[in-house]
Amino acid sequence: MASLCRARTKNGGESNYHIFLNSVKGIAKIIRMADLSSSEVRVICSKSDSIARRNQSILPEGIRISDTTDPVKTINFYTSTCFEGQDIYDEDGRTFIVSDGFTNHTKIDISTSLIQICGRIRDTRYKNHITHIFATSRYKDITLDEFKTSIEKELADAEKDVALMAQLTERTKKK
Repeated sequence: MASLCRARTKNGGESNYHIFLNSVKGIAKIIRMADLSSSEVRVICSKSDSIARRNQSILPEGIRISDTTDPVKTINFYTSTCFEGQDIYDEDGRTFIVSDGFTNHTKIDISTSLIQICGRIRDTRYKNHITHIFATSRYKDITLDEFKTSIEKELADAEKDVALMAQLTERTKKK
């Protein structure tokens, strides 16, 4: 994603990028790798008290947390705070969804979130063009038998953990 953002800001173009990625750390990494400036970037993420301070500290210096009502920039990032119920207006907006099969908070629920994200930019001329960039899961290079064995082992381990927890006193369980 960083190389796409860098190319867009260096080479120009007609569209603005609206990137949905539920990771402020991931957003910060892309901004740094693409060498994006505050004039090129808008980041929209949680602004609740303690979370906003943490999120702001993760972002590169000069990049501030914005609102969806702030002017659109060339590169716009959104965390899950905007996946549903936010109206974004940008006739030149292109939607990019970034997810990582290795990180739980960046995975996208295809039955609800994906559909919601696709409709966030209300007036775009690119409404039929969505780009999903993803990393596959850790199971992509194993056989079905290896996958079954791995799952059965995880299940057996979980059952052992549950059995051990069941033996704990109520006081210890509460702790």
